[in-house]
Amino acid sequence: MANNREDVKIGRADVDKSLLHVVYEDDDVVVINKPEGLCTIAVPGHPEVPTAYHMVDQYVKEHGRKKSRIWIVHRLDRDTSGLLMFAKNAHCQMILRHNWDEIVEDRRYIAVTEGVLEPQQGQYASNLFENPVTKRVYSANRPGGKWAVTNFYVVRSNAHYSLVELELETGRKNQIRVHLSEHGCPIVGDSKYGAKYNPLGRMGLHAFCLTFHHPRTGELIDLQTPVPENFLRLVQ
Repeated sequence: MANNREDVKIGRADVDKSLLHVVYEDDDVVVINKPEGLCTIAVPGHPEVPTAYHMVDQYVKEHGRKKSRIWIVHRLDRDTSGLLMFAKNAHCQMILRHNWDEIVEDRRYIAVTEGVLEPQQGQYASNLFENPVTKRVYSANRPGGKWAVTNFYVVRSNAHYSLVELELETGRKNQIRVHLSEHGCPIVGDSKYGAKYNPLGRMGLHAFCLTFHHPRTGELIDLQTPVPENFLRLVQ
């Protein structure tokens, strides 16, 4: 879901420029393949933490006008890698925020989970709530939560792990992590939601597909990144 806050802090620490991989760019938007371990925006109280926002903001200033800047559209968790879009002007940010569900045609992730999902494909849907103290998100069968829908398909599996493709119909905080964990197969490396093992040295979640209508022209932009090689090796 598009971010609706203007009062977010952005990290000002220097970022290794070799981490920046621009997948798509024009005068209105820029999409990067964010590495795992990099926050989208700064952690509250820690403005020194490097962020994707600052990295891309510096990039557009160096490759355009010094007064150029970017605007936040949506986020990825720190330990999730993959396609992350920013607007390059306030007008396109407004269009993307207010029409996110109509503009985005396809948003898919690939995950490595502990165990084997049964059934092999289907849909998870629930009301999600966030504990204000622990910040842990959970499902509950009561009104007042945020409705979340995740479609899933097991691409391959072995005796220990599954490679799962996931399509979001909604974009709630920690949605994929919660749904997989609550159905007995947490994402590897995701100790917050019950993972026991971390064979990848990171959380096994990657946003590999983003298909959207351009906010100004309406052109359909279809972007994909390869599945990380270590994800594939783990489920051989």
